[in-house]
Amino acid sequence: DEKRIFARISRQGLLDGIVLQTAQMGDRLINRLVNSDFPVVVAGRPFNANRVSYIDVDNVNAACNAVLHLIQLGYKRVATITGAMNGTTGIDRKEGYLKAIREQGWGLDETLIIEGDFSEQSGYLAMQQLFPHKPEAVFAASDTVPAIIGGIPIRMRSIRVNIDKPNFTINPTNCSPFSVDSQGI
Repeated sequence: DEKRIFARISRQGLLDGIVLQTAQMGDRLINRLVNSDFPVVVAGRPFNANRVSYIDVDNVNAACNAVLHLIQLGYKRVATITGAMNGTTGIDRKEGYLKAIREQGWGLDETLIIEGDFSEQSGYLAMQQLFPHKPEAVFAASDTVPAIIGGIPIRMRSIRVNIDKPNFTINPTNCSPFSVDSQGI
């Protein structure tokens, strides 16, 4: 139990501070740590950022800029695979997608928005849901999803995969450098 572990470690003086990955909605650990007066820095914006030191990227504007880039390349049917809606990263990146669509004055096509959970499996399942709606481009809120977009589902649907098109991610890891060209979907 994290309460007992934290209490034991902090009493023994084994820690000078804690760097904590942001929690899901409803997790009270961050508030407990902040109220303990123990030095805490959160990686990722917590839901309640009062009295919490945190570091994060501007997920709303990063996502908006990524989608606007796809639009500037000429894509009209831009889909998104969001992150989980129980964390600020997924919520903020979806908001960035929506902001870009609104800035174009486009109507929102809900069929082009699929919730994922930042995993390869959810990316695979999301692409299966998106294919019938013929997206021209996909903004994936996670860098694990493009690895799937460039992989199995595309081969299954015989979609041409281009490696010449721009590829970008908000939080890069080892992901596939592929982008989807949905001509012929």
